Amino acid sequence: MTLEIRAALRSDLDSLVRLHAPLHQLFVGSSPRLAKEAVDPLAVRDFFDDVLGGPESSIAVAEIERGVSGFIWFHLVKLPDRLFERASRHLYIIAISVAPDARRRGVGSALVQHAKAIALAEGADEILLDMYPANSSARRFYRHCGFSTVTERLRLPLDQAEPGQ
Repeated sequence: MTLEIRAALRSDLDSLVRLHAPLHQLFVGSSPRLAKEAVDPLAVRDFFDDVLGGPESSIAVAEIERGVSGFIWFHLVKLPDRLFERASRHLYIIAISVAPDARRRGVGSALVQHAKAIALAEGADEILLDMYPANSSARRFYRHCGFSTVTERLRLPLDQAEPGQ
């Protein structure tokens, strides 16, 4: 198996759309009030085209024998010194996705290692990401990569809250 991690190109847009679809379904399942169930694949393609053309974030793809089998989308965050916090730099992983037939073959780990190398080169202190609690396989994967839980985000939908609670 030949695995190459490289910067995403516009010729990868259809693969990004395909690989992003399962992530969107996780979003729909976790945040049905917020997530749109159906998103036009052409709009998703245009969205990723804009991301590739912009300076704010980066996408790398994993290519196995001339086929894109995964991607990682991330950006570098620089925070200034503040009253309660020191200045810091971290790499934030927005999304990572690996095709089902490429899982457990080192693709996800290679994508994380790629992001880690960039984070180190940019002087970042750490890598952060958010994940859906129901995604237990992702939790195991991230733990395997050395990630640990820092905080939990809780949500209270106000249209479902009981008065006084």
